[in-house]
Amino acid sequence: MGLIVPRLVKMELILLVSNKYVNIIGEITPKIMNSIKEYENYLIKCFVAFQARDKIKKGNIFL
Repeated sequence: MGLIVPRLVKMELILLVSNKYVNIIGEITPKIMNSIKEYENYLIKCFVAFQARDKIKKGNIFL
C-alpha cells in the first residue's frame, strides 16, 4: 500500500499597504516576498490601501 501524502493548500495573503509610507508598491513587494519565503503555502498579493478601498466602494471586490 502506498502512503497518501497531503498536498499543501495554497492560501492567499492579501496585504494592504498604506501609501503614506510607501511611494511605489514595487519597492516593498520583493522585500515582503523575501521575508516570508519560507512559508511556501502562502501566495502573497500586495495592494495600495486607497486603491483597494476605491475598488471596493465601486462594488468590485476582485482586486
